[in-house]
Amino acid sequence: HNDLLVGFLVVLAAYLSLTKKYFWIVPALAAATLLKFGPVLLIPPALVFVIKRSGWKTAAMSCFVALVLGALICFPYLRDWQTLRLVDMQDNATLIDNSLHSLLIHIFENIARVFSSLAPLHSTVNAAIKMMLRGGLLIFVLYQWLKIPKDFTAKAFASKSLLILFVLICVASSKFNAWYMGMLLPLALLLDDDYWLRRLVVLISCTELLSLTFFKQAYMLNYFALILVPMLLIFRQRNRPTPVAETENPGALRKGEQAV
Repeated sequence: HNDLLVGFLVVLAAYLSLTKKYFWIVPALAAATLLKFGPVLLIPPALVFVIKRSGWKTAAMSCFVALVLGALICFPYLRDWQTLRLVDMQDNATLIDNSLHSLLIHIFENIARVFSSLAPLHSTVNAAIKMMLRGGLLIFVLYQWLKIPKDFTAKAFASKSLLILFVLICVASSKFNAWYMGMLLPLALLLDDDYWLRRLVVLISCTELLSLTFFKQAYMLNYFALILVPMLLIFRQRNRPTPVAETENPGALRKGEQAV
């Protein structure tokens, strides 16, 4: 499935950053973008990473190769742009299904069944939810682009890429399907075991197996049970206090113990 191909190309870009093959990072992300548009959001931080690690010249040549790659792939469509089916792509991208948007609008619809005077506001509420999610995504992505650490390591680039894709796919997107996790899971597995977002992506990838059951058709229960509940679990684990004494000196004797 193309979602898996996107995931492999994104993890390839992260792998190239870890192995210091900086030149090919942007072309790999460009190839991923030609399959699904989401990875285009990773190209600006990737460019900053390449510039910091290998200089402007490498970044410029890398961009040139990415443009040539895009031109070659798009060449068959130059004679007839209608074969790109842009309208179908737009309709598919704006479909509301199994997402946070879907959860919120279905909550409103159920409230409107009780208070019928709210029913005429359906289109207004739907537009407001869409504006809130897309506006929030824009602000979040701009913040991530601007918040680049001075020591921009490969691990920091990988974790930032995963965070941007996670918010795009699991929070802001109007449509969500279980196989979308294929774009996130390979990248998450490159990161440290104790990184909260790695654990969250792995957990959601497991809970999404339940979408093979009736959960897929349970509109409000779907997103709540398969994504929001894992978020809550990881949030609670992340904020759980760690015993200070054992953390600072795990080999220290407890009260009442005697040295042998």
